[in-house]
Amino acid sequence: MKKKKLIGLSFALFLVFILFFNWIYPYSALSVTGSVPYKSDPIVVEQYNKGLKEFKKKYQNHVDEGGLHQDLTTDRIQYILQMYEQEWLLSKESMSLSKLDLDGILSEVQEARRLLIQLTFEESYDKETKMFLKILLEDTLDLEKRISYLIHSEHHTRQELDNVMGNVHMSFISNFNLFTTFFETYSGQR
Repeated sequence: MKKKKLIGLSFALFLVFILFFNWIYPYSALSVTGSVPYKSDPIVVEQYNKGLKEFKKKYQNHVDEGGLHQDLTTDRIQYILQMYEQEWLLSKESMSLSKLDLDGILSEVQEARRLLIQLTFEESYDKETKMFLKILLEDTLDLEKRISYLIHSEHHTRQELDNVMGNVHMSFISNFNLFTTFFETYSGQR
């Protein structure tokens, strides 16, 4: 009887330890849920959404001015823009982000990087536009590294992950600002 109580107590302590470990280190190998709630600053999200709408309006005007003639840059911008329209960037509500969600975010960034590289080698730009494209591409590569770091952060606490996630969010906003500058410079050269 004592042996059964000891086994039961040991199992209960082990279970409590695992639950506690899951709470503190949500992306660890022992984690059951493997997700972290992230809530962005509503004021930042509101300003970001406003900037995104303004950009889309400028882009649409640019497309309308070009008529049926679409150059490669104008065409690719619509696909790069998808990276900035992810739900977790636009939502003021708390969202739970798993490693699978982070893989999806990384995939969007990698696709945008691929398109930016394509523009680098297949389009001709003036010196200023080329410089902004280079800066945007470098920043996109850095963003990709930050997301990869987050995906592989098994030994970070929930608080550390929240801080890193906030930094990634702000990096997206900074990257969007660079993207906007590149587009404005590009559309000004036409």
